[in-house]
Amino acid sequence: MFVAWMIWLVLAEPSETSALSPVARVHNERGIALYEAGQRDEGIAELERAYAAMPDPLQYRAGRGKVVGSLRSALTRHYEATGAPRHLCRLRGILHRHRTELLAALGANGSPADVAGTDRAIATVDETLAGRPCEAEVAEPVLMPVVARVVKEAPAPLHPPSEVTRPERRLRIAGGALLGTGVAAGIGAVIAGVICDGRIDRLDALDRWLESPAEVAEMERLAGDARLARTAAVVTGSLGGSLLVAGVAVLVRARQVARRARVVPAVSANAWGLHIQGRF
Repeated sequence: MFVAWMIWLVLAEPSETSALSPVARVHNERGIALYEAGQRDEGIAELERAYAAMPDPLQYRAGRGKVVGSLRSALTRHYEATGAPRHLCRLRGILHRHRTELLAALGANGSPADVAGTDRAIATVDETLAGRPCEAEVAEPVLMPVVARVVKEAPAPLHPPSEVTRPERRLRIAGGALLGTGVAAGIGAVIAGVICDGRIDRLDALDRWLESPAEVAEMERLAGDARLARTAAVVTGSLGGSLLVAGVAVLVRARQVARRARVVPAVSANAWGLHIQGRF
């Protein structure tokens, strides 16, 4: 049996944690706590986030080495508990990437001695796997900082204006409203004129047969009503005529707009084109 001899390196001494960045220290401590609480997969994921929080292999050389040691211990214990080779395959991927990144950062100053411990750990994993291939579905560990993904949404398609929002439609509605109001005002003017004529006829009758003070008062009332009705007739008649003229003008304009051709862009997520509108 492959026995794990690694211990949790990062929490051993306060001085050792100083090699970790503040963010890495938080993830590392949380990862160890989760793993020891039985949440192994969650704990390993937090340890990988701790490693990813230290992207510079030289600046965080000691801290990255400590977190890799913790990952080696966690994944080895996970393998012993489950017997699943994928955990060792995952560990081997972490170790190879750690070795490659360190040597690349060291450049010409690097030597086999700098990665001797990692090479021994890789050899131990290979010996335990005994030539068994790693499962194809084993994913590479997340060792690079997680970057928020920005999804660019496709622009909403631009469609031609609907029947309700077409300019000619709005003009026709406005013209109809003006015509209707003008007709109503015209009817009001006619009614006021009829009332005025009726009051004048009654005044003529009172003038011929005027005999008492009550009839004089009635004559004054009818005269006031006649003047008021005449004024209302003039005002409503003028207003009705103006509204009728405006309504006709708006309807004519709507007809002109309806006959005019329009070119409207039509854009969707995977196509674009032009809509040609008009009456020909």
